[in-house]
Amino acid sequence: KREDRLIEIGACVLRNGEIVEEFNTFVNPGRPISRSSVEITGITDDMVKDAPDTREALRMLDGFIKGRPLCAHNATFDVSFLRNLGKEYGLTFDTGMLDTLALARMLVPGQGRYNLSALCKHFDIRLEQAHRAVHDAMATARVLDRLLNIAQEEYGAKTRFALNGLDGANGMPSHHVILLAQNPTGLMNLYRVVTESHLKGFHRRPLIKKSF
Repeated sequence: KREDRLIEIGACVLRNGEIVEEFNTFVNPGRPISRSSVEITGITDDMVKDAPDTREALRMLDGFIKGRPLCAHNATFDVSFLRNLGKEYGLTFDTGMLDTLALARMLVPGQGRYNLSALCKHFDIRLEQAHRAVHDAMATARVLDRLLNIAQEEYGAKTRFALNGLDGANGMPSHHVILLAQNPTGLMNLYRVVTESHLKGFHRRPLIKKSF
């Protein structure tokens, strides 16, 4: 939501299956922290009073990222939030994105629940201090490592770009789309898309991959 504010940022670097760097900082939101946020995170106004403000914290995070691709659990929310905030300060956070939620739905079908706690339990990963930024980041990195191993062993996907070619029918959410053709060329392309969705992407209903 537009009125939401950062109170803590946590990140880490995953390299060859190992966490090799960590980043963590409180963020002074410039206003009192809500009671619900205190109950969830344990972070109080006193803990953030001397912390950098949002602008400085985001610049620190950008310096830590150094152009590397981002990963988060339910990354559509987290990364979109960062990008929207970053616009105010000339920061794009547009370095590529991996989502462990989407990957888990593809690679671990039938799991039932796909929140971070459930996946940590599935992979026997210890999640310390849930809802605290750096601990969630490290748990997400370890989940990502397990998922990348599955992708390589079962699908031969050795790079993050190869993940785009995985079959997204295994539990990935789908959305309705309306396609309109402006001219005869567009109409032929529309026929191609519809044909591909029925012949190669059909899973209970015709599906079109984002990478089509």
